[in-house]
Amino acid sequence: MGELLLSQVTLPNGTGPTDILIRDGRIAEIGKDLARGGALVEELAGHTVLPAFTDAHVHVDKTVWGSDRWLPTVTGTIAEKIAHNAQIREEWGIPNPVYIANLLDQMVACGSTRIRSHADVDPVMGLRSVEAVREVAEKFAGMLDVEIVAFPQQGLISKPGVSDLIREATSVGATVIGGIDPAGIDGDPVASLNELFTLATSTHSGIDIHMHDHGALGAWEIELICERTIAEGMQGKVTLSHPHALGEAEGAERDRLVELVARAGVNVVTMVSFNFPVLPLRELVAAGATVALGNNSIRNTWSPFGTGDMLQRAMIAATRYEANDDKQLSWILSLVTEGGAALMGVERPVIEVGAPADLVLVKALNEYDAVVTTPPRRLVLKNGIPVARDGLSLRNEGAH
Repeated sequence: MGELLLSQVTLPNGTGPTDILIRDGRIAEIGKDLARGGALVEELAGHTVLPAFTDAHVHVDKTVWGSDRWLPTVTGTIAEKIAHNAQIREEWGIPNPVYIANLLDQMVACGSTRIRSHADVDPVMGLRSVEAVREVAEKFAGMLDVEIVAFPQQGLISKPGVSDLIREATSVGATVIGGIDPAGIDGDPVASLNELFTLATSTHSGIDIHMHDHGALGAWEIELICERTIAEGMQGKVTLSHPHALGEAEGAERDRLVELVARAGVNVVTMVSFNFPVLPLRELVAAGATVALGNNSIRNTWSPFGTGDMLQRAMIAATRYEANDDKQLSWILSLVTEGGAALMGVERPVIEVGAPADLVLVKALNEYDAVVTTPPRRLVLKNGIPVARDGLSLRNEGAH
């Protein structure tokens, strides 16, 4: 792989300029005026270096990114949105490998080097979404790590044959078993969770469950999931995606749920939606839980919004959590760097000697400025190799 020297960069806290020498995909040295030797040199003129990002919850199989048509979406209940998705995907030929690749290029260009994508599995779709995401992801090897969740959008036990399809999905690329609203969609919380954990343990897979159910019902489901996680010894392998009930809980009940989630080693992912109460992320992190952010829908059948930019998602989170000082802004950014990596079980991305050289260079004063301004990306590195430059993926230029 040779050596690459990042010349005259600003470190996340604003100090610099300094140099970073990368050797064999890792940060080898950090210091002023490092010897260049035979290294390739990137002149960065004071750009701030950040750890690369993780999108911990996205649905790339549903996207129409790069299409020249407008995709109509609907408001309504979860069931109505699921029905709309099923109708539109047939009309549009979703999943579409071209749209998926367009979006992955965009995500790389914005600085993500790891994503967890859910892919629909149901009696009509079968495994088409899982296979489409896997096949496109293979074209991004060395640029973007893609973890696939086999996602029963229409229910795990409420639709005949879905459980068998989910099991089969683990043999064609999925490494995480998805779930959705054990009560609201599946109609039987205990039976739904029994099947979910049975699938996961028998296939040695993780679990990631969409949690839209509200109030006391949703809180009870969170308790069941935590208790089962402990019983099965699956700490660190189970994720609650946007658990609305956790954001709605107050006072002692919220504190109890936070402590239970942390003690069970259950991860939490949020998109920081504007139409629901924010989750108690500060309390979860303080209790020791792994917390990450994701974009969720990006120009797809559920939402016209989203750009694939996790730095923008960090800015949205900082706004909603009123993260106004440097310490809080740094914490928010850590949710899309360290938090996302921890959830996916990979090395912690940091700017220090020995760390993997998954890096993003931005025109900003420091990491705090980067969060509040979401500046253009000058350069994105994966394992020390440039994979995007000036806002464009280098996939078709043989970067990897």
